Amino acid sequence: MNRLQLRVDGHVTGLFLGVMACAFLGFGAIFAGSGMERGPDWEGDVLEDAGDKPGNAQKVIIDGFNSVKTIKGKLEGDSGGLAGEGLGDYQDCYIVVIDTPGEFEINTLPPIGGAEFDSMLAVYTLRGRALLANIDGEQGQTGSRVGNQSTSGKFTIKRPGSILISISGSQSRPVTEGGDPVFAFTDNPLDVVGPTFEGADVPFGAWDQPGQTGEYLIELKAVAPLPSGCAVESTQDCFTPHATPYCDDSACCAATCAVEPFCCEISWDATCVDIALFLCGEQGCGAKNAGDCGVPQQTPYCNDPVCCARVCEILPECCTISWDADCVAAALNVCTGPCNDDCPSDLDSDGLVGGRDLAIMLGEWLQSGCADLDGSGGVDGGDISLLLGDWGDCDTT
Repeated sequence: MNRLQLRVDGHVTGLFLGVMACAFLGFGAIFAGSGMERGPDWEGDVLEDAGDKPGNAQKVIIDGFNSVKTIKGKLEGDSGGLAGEGLGDYQDCYIVVIDTPGEFEINTLPPIGGAEFDSMLAVYTLRGRALLANIDGEQGQTGSRVGNQSTSGKFTIKRPGSILISISGSQSRPVTEGGDPVFAFTDNPLDVVGPTFEGADVPFGAWDQPGQTGEYLIELKAVAPLPSGCAVESTQDCFTPHATPYCDDSACCAATCAVEPFCCEISWDATCVDIALFLCGEQGCGAKNAGDCGVPQQTPYCNDPVCCARVCEILPECCTISWDADCVAAALNVCTGPCNDDCPSDLDSDGLVGGRDLAIMLGEWLQSGCADLDGSGGVDGGDISLLLGDWGDCDTT
């Protein structure tokens, strides 16, 4: 196949990978004297072990930077591992972001990277499905290199977003929980290989054997760190697609991710932008600057996204020309009704607290009415918290 796809929480995306890796300070001398201008570096295993599976992979979070150049760490064998699990530290996993897929690369090769053991690097989707792996990046070298394409050309990373990578000794291979290999290794250790049939479909959940140990330094190209949350320094415009998750408006970011968690987990793609535009954009139903649905105005649309959509189904000109008196009359006819006493957060009374209700609430921001769940006199963050706490089917028993 030319392109893998991953469905995450109902959201179909292009191929995203996850990077697992760690390195160590002893390799600092390798790049310190190279004369190259370096970006931010990440030191794994400093505060906690990086983990060896998707569920305990360490997130590389560096606010204020749009790239990360190296990951430093150490595989400690039986002397390391996660506290209380009795497991040795033979593999490390990290989560980062592929920024520019065509330029993406991770390696443990000189003059920047390196390892005290014969390493293997592998890349996975964020959920742990195998994508690409390599044992020897160059002839005569024990370091590894993985770019955005397999040697056969069959598997290619084409989309930016959060990824998972792993580093281990060359004989320590990831497998499914049932023990099946997830990478289709060949007899040539120089090959960058893709997944087996099982590996493309089932996340890896174990390793077939321990492996070698020691310090390592992974060089990263076209890789960004994860932001720590909505509206931190390194986040980008909510209305522009970008590789990293989150965006730069805290309220809009939180509302969008409540509708589609993908946007705060993988990347802020075109679907996230569409949701953000609907919930908090500058034009359209529910836009920030749209007027009250009950007041005539010269511009189209109104600030209640659900009511606006209902009216424009009947009178399309209300969303193309202006929100005139006829639109107001239609709104009074199709949008008004009592508050939902049985399930107050179900603002559209469809039996489910979800994205439509959140959109209604945002459309009534700072106004009184049914969306003012806590009775404070205006819709605010406290009401969003109550609505999110009721998310899902209404329980009217």
